[in-house]
Amino acid sequence: MKPTPWTRSLLLVAALGLPTLSSGVADACGGCFAPSETNQVVTDHLMVMALHASESILWDQIRYSGRPQDFSWVLPVQGDATVELASGTFFDTLTQLTAPTVTAPALVCPGAGRGGLFASDALTSRFENSGSVQILSTAIVGPYQTVTLRSSDADALSTWLRANSYAIPASIEPVIRHYTDLRMDFIALRLRPGEGVQAMQPVRVRFSTPSPVLPLRMVSAGIADKVGISLFVFSEGRTEAMNFPNALVDRARVSWDYNTNSSNYAAMFRAAIAPSGGRAWVTEAALSAGSISGNFTRDAEAYADWGVAVRGLSRPWITRLRADLPASALDRDLQL
Repeated sequence: MKPTPWTRSLLLVAALGLPTLSSGVADACGGCFAPSETNQVVTDHLMVMALHASESILWDQIRYSGRPQDFSWVLPVQGDATVELASGTFFDTLTQLTAPTVTAPALVCPGAGRGGLFASDALTSRFENSGSVQILSTAIVGPYQTVTLRSSDADALSTWLRANSYAIPASIEPVIRHYTDLRMDFIALRLRPGEGVQAMQPVRVRFSTPSPVLPLRMVSAGIADKVGISLFVFSEGRTEAMNFPNALVDRARVSWDYNTNSSNYAAMFRAAIAPSGGRAWVTEAALSAGSISGNFTRDAEAYADWGVAVRGLSRPWITRLRADLPASALDRDLQL
């Protein structure tokens, strides 16, 4: 798929055996903002993308702890986009079924064989058009109220968002300007009055055109020196990063330490991304979606999300990509 600008494992072996590595168990892509005086450090993001021939869908698991009125989430979009509620169980199940797990080999007597390594309702008229900022739509989506905005003036857009109680840190203004220069619209989301953070749910955003790009620049909001990102991609085959390095954990070097009752997978992950200065995306799993589909039927909401993700794909695959990106790597959007 050719993008447009928007579309545009174990050298130290356990004494009596080897571990088994398999696929099992391992937070918003939009900018998640809070006032500058709020101590907000985002350490992890969890997202899902589905790349279809006629549309693309982005799931974002929004996790936030703080005052409800301080929460803001902003996502740049191209073309018609719709915000819907998603299932947290959908995220949980994907994580459990695809994340690498290392299990200790069974202790056996010397001389025995060793184990192997395997691999919407309308809002009230609270929002008003203001000068060069145009309101394209408003909606109530579960505990959230959303507005879709258009403007060619980044300063005017930031001013409008702040005037309407969205926390926009000054440090993110250049990012907003980048997307306004690309003539992109913005979906802004916040909690409805009276809703607490315990009401927060993941959301999914459906785009009317194919868009194999993740807006990483917006992820820079609220992070410290680096951020971990787990990205699940549903598509017609295995997916890799196009404009970032790709890497794999050396499974032959993943080992189990009986003294600490743990594996060295995390260290091997760091070794995999080190040559790229931490910018690489590691493929942790790539499998046929059909091989795990039955696990989603136990929860109606998770199964609904599953249906959205695979609908229209003739032979859907799931690729789990993981990165631990330094802040300096959030200078471009991820093309898949």
